Amino acid sequence: MSTSDIALDTWGLVQPDGFVKGLMGDVAAAAAGRRLGPLELPTINRTLAFPLLALGMALPVVARAQCPDGTPPPCAGERRAATRRAPPGPAARARTFLLLPFRNVTRGEPQDWLSEGAPLMLADALGQFRELAVVSDERLLAARRRLGLTADAPDATQLRRLAEETGGWTAVSGNVFATGGRLRVTAQALDAVTGNVLVRAEVEAAADADVRPAFDQLAVRLLEVAGLPSSTSDVAAVTTRSLDAYRAYVRGMTLTRQSAYGRAEEAFREAVRLDSTFAYAWARLALARGAWNLAELLNPMSPTYGAIERAAALSSRLPPRQAASLRLMAWFFRGRLTAARDLADSLLRADPEDLDVREFRAGFEMLDPVLDTTVSPPRLRGSFNRVVSEARSLLDRDPGRRYVYAPIGYAYATAGGLWGGVVGGVRREAGSFAAVMMGSTEAEFVPVLRDSFEMMPRAAFDSLPEAERARLRRRAAEAGMQWMERWLVAGPGDADAHLWTSRMAELLGDFPRALRETELADSLGVESQMENVTGRRLMLLVRTGRVAAAGALADSLVAAGALRRPFLAVVDRGWHYGAAALLLTGRFSRAAALAAAAGSPGRGAPACRRLLEVFDVGLGRSLPAGVIGAIRDSVAAHAQAFDAEPGLAPCLPAVLEGQPPR
Repeated sequence: MSTSDIALDTWGLVQPDGFVKGLMGDVAAAAAGRRLGPLELPTINRTLAFPLLALGMALPVVARAQCPDGTPPPCAGERRAATRRAPPGPAARARTFLLLPFRNVTRGEPQDWLSEGAPLMLADALGQFRELAVVSDERLLAARRRLGLTADAPDATQLRRLAEETGGWTAVSGNVFATGGRLRVTAQALDAVTGNVLVRAEVEAAADADVRPAFDQLAVRLLEVAGLPSSTSDVAAVTTRSLDAYRAYVRGMTLTRQSAYGRAEEAFREAVRLDSTFAYAWARLALARGAWNLAELLNPMSPTYGAIERAAALSSRLPPRQAASLRLMAWFFRGRLTAARDLADSLLRADPEDLDVREFRAGFEMLDPVLDTTVSPPRLRGSFNRVVSEARSLLDRDPGRRYVYAPIGYAYATAGGLWGGVVGGVRREAGSFAAVMMGSTEAEFVPVLRDSFEMMPRAAFDSLPEAERARLRRRAAEAGMQWMERWLVAGPGDADAHLWTSRMAELLGDFPRALRETELADSLGVESQMENVTGRRLMLLVRTGRVAAAGALADSLVAAGALRRPFLAVVDRGWHYGAAALLLTGRFSRAAALAAAAGSPGRGAPACRRLLEVFDVGLGRSLPAGVIGAIRDSVAAHAQAFDAEPGLAPCLPAVLEGQPPR
């Protein structure tokens, strides 16, 4: 195999299912400040792809990364002051709605979805009118968490505090009754300032009927309170004419708030299957699917891109603000990052408390690779400092959005040397976000944590003394670990919290803890495809010296056909460490089977040459020197058994010499 073939093969570009499969090097060596070797990437820009891995879909408006006393944030005593609004006049209050969950009084399972579905339907109906303001479900949930309110109906004092926090002065609540084959829905609108009931309404429908016309009637009554003329408010026209599709959508939204993106994707997929014109569901499907699958984000022909384009095409059916939100997402996927930034800024100027837009806008800080060429030398437009400060701001506003710890983890871990610890920049936008990721890097930077994050040119970082590089890497990893400890306290049942803690422990060389945290994450159920958790466990078993356990695991994976050359080796070190474990434990027949299953390494080359990839240090070492030496010793001690395997024998001399594939 030629050198160019090796470079291509390293990134999986010659594999039918490959696209980004690289050997990304020994993380511990990177954390220790080892100089990063040059790496030619003919097709995909690895330094631009890595921020996607923290996306899940991720985050981030100008704060320092360190506190005044030099300690990592959050700083002691520093909390966001609650935003309290003075109440406007009665007429203005009647046009700002706070839609509370409805109570399923009779507790019939078929009506459970209406607890959250009822306010969503009313929001859809009222959102068509520019004269009205409806507090989003996400903002209401954030305010309730911030104020420490339970899910029960708030009392008068709590309602006033919610109104001051959110700006929704007309609170709408209701009850659902299902008896005798009939469904009765009651609702009342209450002035949060005076406590006066502005309107009471009641509608009925058959228990098995489409209930949205009933909520249209309720919306009309609310319009009268707001002083607007009666109008036909058609929930189905704005969202979907399929009740089953709407139910699936509501289920997906509930799962999204729980960060259960895989199950949410299934729900949204069901919604668009039932109604292919359901714009909201298409948009949510794109976000849920994109958060789960890096390959989708790197492929402009993928279903994720198709879903967002479908949502954008249907946006004319939506109220203006919702339509603008869909354009924002579509422009991002189309690679129009500047336009998406500008639109997000415009939406936030109109409503600074729109947490969803703020979260999406913040994500640009992590993902935007475009260089600012108005300064010399050019620098990245995105900022790790803004990633951390905005994520922190979102956590202050809505502590329930614990998944925003992941972008914080990504920033500190990258500065700590994870996955190469390099960030790339390009000079211009491209025809799609995927095209940006597939482009060539114009400049490379290493994030360095001092009082705040600095993007140091890679050449400057490489010129630092090894001890200084190691000190900077460790400083970032230690600061990141403090953030992850806070995540563990806030969400001990969050699998990703344990997984990110494991990554920080790996950077700090604490492999036993890294293994424990990985196993905890696995037991909780990792709902992220950012990293192959089984492959990570294999790697950590080897790094902790539990070679026998690693060999047994690799053996079972090969037998099950589950240990394959990875799609993305930077986050799937299972194949390389699995091969190492098999060689270390003398499971040579399994090693031969693993090599054969990996595919031909080139015309006329024996399949065992695939195993030599574990020795390849030129493209970024996957295994540390100690493991490579132990492999050579193991094979040397059992050379006869190795040579007896027809699939391995041709490679015995190269293995004994520790040679990478030629």
